[in-house]
Amino acid sequence: MKYIKLYESFENTESFEIIESICDHYNIYNYTINEDGTVDVDGNVNVSCDSLTELPLKFGEVSGNFFCNDNELTSLEGCPKSVGRIFNCSHNQLTSLEGCGSIGFYFSFRNNNLKNFRGFPEYFDGDFNYDNNPVSEILNLFNHITDTSLLKIIEYINEYDVIQGNNMILSRLEEVFYTLEISTHDFNFDNIILPHYIII
Repeated sequence: MKYIKLYESFENTESFEIIESICDHYNIYNYTINEDGTVDVDGNVNVSCDSLTELPLKFGEVSGNFFCNDNELTSLEGCPKSVGRIFNCSHNQLTSLEGCGSIGFYFSFRNNNLKNFRGFPEYFDGDFNYDNNPVSEILNLFNHITDTSLLKIIEYINEYDVIQGNNMILSRLEEVFYTLEISTHDFNFDNIILPHYIII
């Protein structure tokens, strides 16, 4: 990506030519360049393993898979508004999921620096991989739960604002358990250990 400038640097006709050259560089075919500069792709997009610190284009709708894993991304700015199948942004330096849109059936954001679930797709109901993020410490507290969806747990972690910066609010975590009617019979809130958080 060193020699390809980003879409924000250009306007009008020249910007479309630059977008076309970027699509060609990444073997992106069957695409439509919208008036706002976003790119819709009928198929897959793979911009992984390229040491990117930001995405080279601003994507709209991608009907297939979207791979931006194994880069150095710090945000998902420019990610598609919707992905038809797999969205893989693992092995980056993300601190937030804000910017990702609707996702098909699999979402991987493992091996990042995520401390919360803000930006997690609201209507996603597929499988996901969250391993090796600071926030996995909190979700792993629910590993013993077999009858409640992790997606529902994430929804309430966000709704009750359990994670605030580096702080995990214990009373709000308890509210998540109680709201979801998860038994706390064998769970000791006083013995929680979260290396990446301050429990208050």
